[in-house]
Amino acid sequence: MTAQAQEYHVETPGTLQEVIGPGAEELTRIRVTGILNDRDIAFLHRLCWPSKPKPKGMKYENYLKIAMEKEDTLETCLRHLDMEDARMVNDALPDYAFSGSYIKDYKLPKTLKKIGKNAFDYNVLLKELIIPESVEEIGRSLLLFSIEVEKVRLPDNLEVMNDMLFAECKELKEVNIPSKVREIYGGIFYGCLKAPASIAVLPETVEILDGDLYCAVPSIESVVVPPKVRIMRSAFYGVHNLKKVTIQTDKLTEIGEYAFYNCDNLEDINIPDGVTRIGNSAFYCNFSLRKINIPSSVTYIAENAFACAHLDSIDIPAGVTFIGRGAFWKCDRLKKVYSRPVIPPVTNAWSPPHLPFESDATETCTLFIPKGSAKAYRASEVFSGFKNIVELED
Repeated sequence: MTAQAQEYHVETPGTLQEVIGPGAEELTRIRVTGILNDRDIAFLHRLCWPSKPKPKGMKYENYLKIAMEKEDTLETCLRHLDMEDARMVNDALPDYAFSGSYIKDYKLPKTLKKIGKNAFDYNVLLKELIIPESVEEIGRSLLLFSIEVEKVRLPDNLEVMNDMLFAECKELKEVNIPSKVREIYGGIFYGCLKAPASIAVLPETVEILDGDLYCAVPSIESVVVPPKVRIMRSAFYGVHNLKKVTIQTDKLTEIGEYAFYNCDNLEDINIPDGVTRIGNSAFYCNFSLRKINIPSSVTYIAENAFACAHLDSIDIPAGVTFIGRGAFWKCDRLKKVYSRPVIPPVTNAWSPPHLPFESDATETCTLFIPKGSAKAYRASEVFSGFKNIVELED
């Protein structure tokens, strides 16, 4: 690209348009050196697609269709951009820098430290993006709907992976997880149907998994939650082929809401000691889950926590004081429920409407409870559906 590119040097930031002069719209390849600012980036943006970011309210699909159909009608021709030896003022690429661009390949400044949000979204011709190792921060939606991207290289020192970085990059086949990443947020690989299973191999530096990171990615069948993770919400939401989860961390106090929502092939998972709460819909619609051990540290089971799971039995620890409505709703395969609290756990008011054990299974399922607590359990709203109650010494 460099050998064929027209080269321009910018002494004064903001003057790239003047440096290039007339005929800029006819250039297909540009190499820029010197110091650039946001005005220069805006000018380059106009050369590769003189359009605006997606209007608020317009559906993504409609905007994408316009983007794909527009190339043949453009008056500008820029398709290859080399800024490797240029430098950005403040070492930062602005928000929406090349949003909706028809660039086919970029070389970004070697000294770049920050990339703003949506910087390369809707880049419908781009197949590969290499982020310089100098970059320390990348905004959300980096390549949203860049539907031809196959390969991305992230800087190894990146510590935060923000929301929707690669969402709807349907051709993405190769991408690395930085070895020092600490926080990973929602929707990063949403709709990445060809993403490799390696995206779920996380380094031991990870502390936060917050959001549906891998929703509908078909390649992921097993995951290991690293030993430093302390927040895990919606992390594996909708990972339909996930079969086994090994949670290594002892820093979790909660299996967060929607953590394994609709993981319909999940068969094997451990909840580590120290967890005190099972969040809302954490194991909702886990159709392949037959058994799960709830550790004695758990005191709170939230609404819909195990709703529609195909559990054969469940053992409720002695410290549980609250079971939310719908927690075991439609667990129709339950045969045995062991409830160890002497005083039955309570539930919340009317939302959701279903009682914790509202299910046909309560007609035939046996509820085992501590000796001497039958009267309290029969009067309990949580366990009101059980017909067969047996007191046990232990």
